[in-house]
Amino acid sequence: MAIKKEDGLYCKGGIFKKKGALVLTSSDLIFLSKDKKLFEVALEEIVGVNARKGVGNGIDWLIVTYKSGDKEQKVKIMHLGIMTGLGLGILSRLNPPYFASWEKAIDDERLGRHEGSGNSNPNTGIADELKKLGELLDSGVITQADFENQKRKLLN
Repeated sequence: MAIKKEDGLYCKGGIFKKKGALVLTSSDLIFLSKDKKLFEVALEEIVGVNARKGVGNGIDWLIVTYKSGDKEQKVKIMHLGIMTGLGLGILSRLNPPYFASWEKAIDDERLGRHEGSGNSNPNTGIADELKKLGELLDSGVITQADFENQKRKLLN
């Protein structure tokens, strides 16, 4: 089950920049473009998340740094604001970055800071995670192989 999802964003990694949706689940951060995964990283592989204002007016970035093998990789998610007039652009610099709530949500998930996380029965957590994975599979966000891989991780 998606904890947070937003359409109309851009993913920039390497030389490509595609429009799509950013999806946060309890185990992964995914970027979908036309129902195709452009980016997927397990939350446990994320090293850092940084929400910041871009150089231009109305542009904000979410920069995700993650481990891929022995290397650190970065992916940039961009939000392009509609109103970018001079006055509005200067005032928008005073506001927090657009992705501040995303940064907090991702950090909360990956660091285990959930509301009501005082669950004393670990098996209930696994059952909930399996249920969420099943919902993601049913909705087409993850593939059967992704489901089996995550299920194996949970049960081990």
